[in-house]
Amino acid sequence: MTKPKRISKVFPRGLKRIDILVIAIVILGIARLVWTLMMNDIRPPWVAVQMCFPILFIVPIVFLSLGGMASVALIDGREIFEVLGLLMVAFFVVAALPMPERELLPETLHFQEHRSEYEAVVQLARNGSLESGQPDCPAGYLPPEEYAHVSEAACMGVSQSDTEGLKVQFSPLDHTHYHVVVYSEPDKRIRECPGNYYIEEVIDDNWTVCFQDW
Repeated sequence: MTKPKRISKVFPRGLKRIDILVIAIVILGIARLVWTLMMNDIRPPWVAVQMCFPILFIVPIVFLSLGGMASVALIDGREIFEVLGLLMVAFFVVAALPMPERELLPETLHFQEHRSEYEAVVQLARNGSLESGQPDCPAGYLPPEEYAHVSEAACMGVSQSDTEGLKVQFSPLDHTHYHVVVYSEPDKRIRECPGNYYIEEVIDDNWTVCFQDW
């Protein structure tokens, strides 16, 4: 049987302080970068499932790597508080590094590209000029044919009241209505998103991307 590789062969003996610090920064930096990139791609409603990989793989790998390096340093006679101090310095250095920001959501990009059409539909809703919904969307409304692309699910939610003002719900890219673009009036509304929807990204005072929580 092949003997397992010893920690001292993974991390060479006689590590200097700068070696420990640099190795820790590299390990934590790579882990944070991978974590950030993966978190940027996570969207509801599958957050719990999508977070399984980074939690189950990245976190253990980081702990094992740092633990192995720390073990070698301790074997070499370094004080535990010295090693912990170097790891803390590495942690704060990596925490201060800039990371890639999350890109705008597809719904936000779609809205920015077709903002005038969205606003035109809102005005039609305000004037009561939208056609009532179809059998599979009895409580909703249909966008006019020339504006059909603002709600490809062909079902828009419209509500208007004295307490919350006008609220219009679009489903531009998602036929399941899990991710929607919502217009609301900030001076009247109680909340930006309707019903069991929650804020995913705020576009401006009137427009919000919302997701449906199961």
